[in-house]
Amino acid sequence: MRWLTGVVLISIAAGAAAQAGAPDDVVARVGEAVIHRADLATEIPEQYKPQYVRVTGELRDAERQAVRELLGTREMEAMARRRHVDVEQIYRETIDRDLENFSTDAQAKIHQIEASIYQADALTLEEIIDRRLYDEGIRRGLQIDTNVSATDVEFLRNYEAARAAQVKSDEPPARQMAAAAEQARNAVLRARMVAAARPVVKVERLLAPPRVKVATAGAPRLGSPGAPVQMVVFTDFECPYCAETDPVLKQVYERSNGAVSLVMRDFPMPQRLAAMPSAIAARCAYKQGQYWPFHELLFQNRTKLTAENFRAFAQQVGIDVNAFDRCVADPLTRSTLESEVAQARAYGIDATPTLFVNGRMLAGTVTFEQLSRLVAEEKDKKRGGL
Repeated sequence: MRWLTGVVLISIAAGAAAQAGAPDDVVARVGEAVIHRADLATEIPEQYKPQYVRVTGELRDAERQAVRELLGTREMEAMARRRHVDVEQIYRETIDRDLENFSTDAQAKIHQIEASIYQADALTLEEIIDRRLYDEGIRRGLQIDTNVSATDVEFLRNYEAARAAQVKSDEPPARQMAAAAEQARNAVLRARMVAAARPVVKVERLLAPPRVKVATAGAPRLGSPGAPVQMVVFTDFECPYCAETDPVLKQVYERSNGAVSLVMRDFPMPQRLAAMPSAIAARCAYKQGQYWPFHELLFQNRTKLTAENFRAFAQQVGIDVNAFDRCVADPLTRSTLESEVAQARAYGIDATPTLFVNGRMLAGTVTFEQLSRLVAEEKDKKRGGL
């Protein structure tokens, strides 16, 4: 099981500690079997438990430190005494109510740890679901091919893993090989039973992913603010991956029949010299109502982002170039963008493109198929009143 590493795709609603609820919260159903949140902790393989405990402890420490920075320890204790409650209640209420008032660094750390915990929970849940599917397949008497060839790719993969796990064994090599072969065969048969069960056993996943409240006021938007799915992308006009993702976002928006709203936010990366000037120029085009055509020109000319070309793009889209020049030169334009970048860092963003779909973070490039599936999932949740 690989977890707590790599890009969080679904990222992309809240991780274990952020989903305040009883430990018996249901996170999935497999046929008649119910999987509870408590199962996620108890069924993690032993070798991963210390890491999981460490990360969940880091989240608790980060949240408490943020509350102490915001309120002060003495004030918290005084509040608890005035209300005749435990200080722990003050912590919990403040975390739930005032996350957006924590420092930028504290917010970013909390969001990032929540995402890591969710990733661990999601991967653990899939392993538990596979086990439940196997049990259900056995219960239903599903038939599978029990012939396992020594040349079967899955057999060989499992055999190699089993042999590697036995390198410190004192057993004779022949016995090690026999044990590894038996483990590999059993693994193949289990996988076949799980595969046979998937089409006939209903699986309902209820584990809620982290969600971040992303500000969109005053940002360029396509579609209605009331659309059931809100996509907010943080972009950098000099970023090749942003240029690759941009048409995917537009395609999903255009095919949504009004179900999707697309909002663009700037996150110019400091290592890219033309990133901030491009974001400033786009902001000034937006002020004259021509953001989207200007946006297209910036991505189309990603390697030619110069002040001279910005003015040429402004002329091309038909805006007042003199007003554009004044806006670009105004220090307030840059300082406003810098404030928004700091706000974005509080959301846990450290690279582009970063996309939020109804608050669910997707970091890095995304395909049309991936994004369409996520949008469909969010639409279903809205219809279900979630």
